[in-house]
Amino acid sequence: MVDAGGHGNVVIGDKPGDIIEPASTFGELFQLLTWVRSGAFAVAPSIQAASGPMLLYALLSFTIARMIPAALCDLGLGCLADTNLFMGWFGPHGSATIIFIVMVPDTDLPGRELIETVDTWTILPSVVVHGIAANPPATRHGGARAKARS
Repeated sequence: MVDAGGHGNVVIGDKPGDIIEPASTFGELFQLLTWVRSGAFAVAPSIQAASGPMLLYALLSFTIARMIPAALCDLGLGCLADTNLFMGWFGPHGSATIIFIVMVPDTDLPGRELIETVDTWTILPSVVVHGIAANPPATRHGGARAKARS
């Protein structure tokens, strides 16, 4: 079916959004499978190969190295400082590193094991820390934004 505006939107089901829900669900499923695959094959060997400098790099990668670029990108948006900090801490992360770590084992890159280990130690603490820390700041930030709008 083509919508009345002639834009060529395909409609499956009773309303235009019906096609979006299954596509979104499949996308989430494949993303979860990618995370599980990465964890299943990368975490155990990476625990054994961890070193102090590697863990420091991982800590800096999922904090400062991600927060500063996010803050710089948000400067022109006129966001409040707390929103800037919130987006730097909780904003998009991990997917590119996951995709990279999924691709690396199929290559003959020099230092491949080191790349896999560093990627794993960048992702693993990020997932754990953000999972533990997400709810209180998200609730507080959402409440502050709701107050600011009213």
